[in-house]
Amino acid sequence: LQAGMAVLAFDYRGFGGSDGAVRNLVSWPRHLQDWQAALDFVHSGGLGKGRVDTTRVGLWGVSFS
Repeated sequence: LQAGMAVLAFDYRGFGGSDGAVRNLVSWPRHLQDWQAALDFVHSGGLGKGRVDTTRVGLWGVSFS
């Protein structure tokens, strides 16, 4: 936050270090739900209430598939 940025990195459910038994199942509806949950977390102050300008959110995505 000192540099003016905060970062949230997440894995889709069933990928990477996330919980669950099913591995690497591609489900676009579930992926969209996961993105929405991540954005909701940021907007609710999950990265530090009052410390993050939630009107200025950028997204960056990568895929290894």
